[in-house]
Amino acid sequence: KLEQIDEVIQKERSKSSQRRKRRDGGGGLFRKGDIAIDLGAAPGGWSVYASKRIGPLGKLVAVDLLPLDQKTMRSLESDESMADFYFARADFNSFMTKEFISEAISGSDNELQCQADVIMSDMAANFTGNKSTDALRTLALCENALQFAAGTSCFDPPASLASKPQKHDEESSPKSWKDIGLLRVGGSFLCKYFQCGKENERMLL
Repeated sequence: KLEQIDEVIQKERSKSSQRRKRRDGGGGLFRKGDIAIDLGAAPGGWSVYASKRIGPLGKLVAVDLLPLDQKTMRSLESDESMADFYFARADFNSFMTKEFISEAISGSDNELQCQADVIMSDMAANFTGNKSTDALRTLALCENALQFAAGTSCFDPPASLASKPQKHDEESSPKSWKDIGLLRVGGSFLCKYFQCGKENERMLL
């Protein structure tokens, strides 16, 4: 599935490059040396594909409540042709998990110096058997991942804060991923969700 998406993006970007007479070839979802984040990574297929695409100069951070397939895990950790790999068996909704991801891609830097090139989410809520409920719960995970990628500063403030004057001094400027998001400007965000009604899908878009 991820490979097909990547191929479609490569074709579209290649066409765009030709129209604009650019020589970069368009690229795809991934480029060599990218930093990628895989949310809802188990059993590990998306991580393997992404790791191969970004190569040993890249970095991949994966998270899931479930463990990765053991064979897949060994391949991701030991194959020298793949990216530098970090995995946490944890709940993405937890603040500590988000902090782990931020620290993993930033390395030893204390301040946010590094952002991801690609953030992808294949997360899905535990199924209840009710299609509408399952779709809406998964959509909520997509929105959570999007806010993680873009930061709170990209979203409308709560009504209670909207009327308050905003400070523009250095002290109130965004300094962390919570404010500016963990996806670099121009990066790619990919998420999977189930059909949940046109209105809900329009809101997400």
